[in-house]
Amino acid sequence: MSELNIKFGDNQRSIPAPATVADAIKAFDRDALKKTLAAKVNGEELDLNRELTATDEVLSIEPIIADSHDGLELIRHSTAHLLAAAILDLFPGTKLGVGPALMEDPRYGFYYDVIAPRNLTEEDLPVIEKKMKSMAKQNLVYRRELVDKARILEIFTERNEPLKCELISDKVTDSATLYHIDNSPFIDFCLGPHVPHTGKLQAFKLLALSGAYWKGDAEREQMQRIYGTAFAKQEELDAWLKQREEAEKRDHRKLGKQLDLFSIDDDYGQGLILWHPKGGIIRNEMERLLKEELERRGYSFVFTPHIAKRDLWVKSGHEGNYSDSMYAPTSIEDEEYRLKPMNCPFHIGIYKSSPRSYRDLPQRYSEMGTVYRAELSGTLHGLMRVRGFSVDDAHLFVRPDQVHAEVADCLDFAIKVFETYGFDKVKFELSVRGGAENKGYLGSDQDWADAEKQLASALEERNITYERIEGEAAFYGPKIDIKIEDAIGRVAAWHDPA
Repeated sequence: MSELNIKFGDNQRSIPAPATVADAIKAFDRDALKKTLAAKVNGEELDLNRELTATDEVLSIEPIIADSHDGLELIRHSTAHLLAAAILDLFPGTKLGVGPALMEDPRYGFYYDVIAPRNLTEEDLPVIEKKMKSMAKQNLVYRRELVDKARILEIFTERNEPLKCELISDKVTDSATLYHIDNSPFIDFCLGPHVPHTGKLQAFKLLALSGAYWKGDAEREQMQRIYGTAFAKQEELDAWLKQREEAEKRDHRKLGKQLDLFSIDDDYGQGLILWHPKGGIIRNEMERLLKEELERRGYSFVFTPHIAKRDLWVKSGHEGNYSDSMYAPTSIEDEEYRLKPMNCPFHIGIYKSSPRSYRDLPQRYSEMGTVYRAELSGTLHGLMRVRGFSVDDAHLFVRPDQVHAEVADCLDFAIKVFETYGFDKVKFELSVRGGAENKGYLGSDQDWADAEKQLASALEERNITYERIEGEAAFYGPKIDIKIEDAIGRVAAWHDPA
């Protein structure tokens, strides 16, 4: 009889083959199996009913439980599939798009894009949710099937699912996995894994309905996106919904209208803010506070244009690394110009406009500079994500021996501003290039190492706890990202890829 060599936690033993992942966990700890949704086997995420292949190597099994990041992602993705199954049952003939878990979006936990036989409305959401809960109570099994490409295409062609056929044609070479929810009309092309059965999905809520385009392309099929969220426990969902209710009371978009602070008008363009007189007072006072502090710290105020020759952005590297977020060029007398998405090249232009002595350093330039970003309409959100905004921007030109002190002063400045506005929960991250994959980053390895060392040293000197984030540096250098938590637990960050 062949055997499987299994390592579970600190224990290792052989068990008879064949055996599923669930069988292997059960052999070590029956109670652990009850809490497990799926497992990592030598780092690969597998369903519990996946059969393990006999091999000479030791198979290390790590359970994925609900009370973990991976477990929550599993729950949310499985709930997205349950949503699609409910829609197919209620609205036969619906065509499916994609349905991922959302782990970084604080507003939602998952979505599924569909083209239903009729336009769905907000009134349909409670009906769909009720159907999902009914299916959850039936403990319907998520069943994985490995199928060759030709057969997968045949299946989705028979089901009249052209969008799925397109995905399969693009992504599948030889074979791929399908997931079924038993006793439902649902089949999806998906890598998995999923929860063992729908009974594991107890705490979910449908939240909103919006428009979407297939593959985000406005020239392609228009779809409807149904958003929801899901948690491991009902009390976690209830707490999140309570926080969401409190957030809605503090929704700056509603307050902006109620208090006559600002407006956004489609006649002028999405993501472009019109500040009203009352909002102007608030903004002016905030700028006044910043300018007084900047002046006290030895900054000089500069002003730069909103547009520049396209060649400037090519030379700076922004066009090559950031063009998707820049507005298209416009021609003026046979020369191409682009709206500025950042102020950096202009401040460099001021610095290099005349020779500088080392005695002139540091030079500290500050500007409330208005910049423009070609954000997609689906990402826009009140004042939080816009297409045009003014940023308290500064660039410092320093000698190598001055870098540490200047970075430290910037940290002190940021902390002082946050304290002034009552933000006492602040998180610091040091964003660096990461491993061997350094494509798209400018400069030498030595320059990067020196810059990273200076930033880390300034943080550590002030006893600031920080997290090192691999692969999140700007294309021109490492950076310190600062995240703040508001009164109801929402986290916001100034994280500028430019």
